[in-house]
Amino acid sequence: MQARRKTQKHIHPALNAVLEFGPTIGFVLVYLVVRNDVFTVGGRSYSGLVAVTAMFMPVFAAAIGLLWALTGRIVPVLIATAAMLFIFGELSIWLNDPRLVKIKPKVIYFGLGLFVLVGLLRGKLWLKYIIQEMLPMEEQGWRILTKRVMVLFFASAAANELV
Repeated sequence: MQARRKTQKHIHPALNAVLEFGPTIGFVLVYLVVRNDVFTVGGRSYSGLVAVTAMFMPVFAAAIGLLWALTGRIVPVLIATAAMLFIFGELSIWLNDPRLVKIKPKVIYFGLGLFVLVGLLRGKLWLKYIIQEMLPMEEQGWRILTKRVMVLFFASAAANELV
């Protein structure tokens, strides 16, 4: 484990933030501009949400690839986000149904809540494994945070369903 950490390169925190959050912020900004537009590609019409999703997926992949090239690692949260993005994004484009993109947050929140719950039931603090480098804490602190984050995930999934 120690040898792996030595091979990791560090980049400026601002660049790291741009690569991790920039594509998502860009997605929201572009969507706000084109949300009511319809795009026709190959004789098939797509809503603004589906079109922006199609544009966003390669941008997100490029940002993750660049982050990996610059640092030698990718945080597990980005890997999970990318997997969900590509599954729901591809299905939304293929089926031309923006509802799939809209239910993605609910599925992600519920899945993350379930992930944390299963970890707790098994006596594991998986949240600690994912973000311990960013947030050093005592074991009891991790236990409290894990329970609260689990509640937050389930509440976020329920709120998304209500909306």
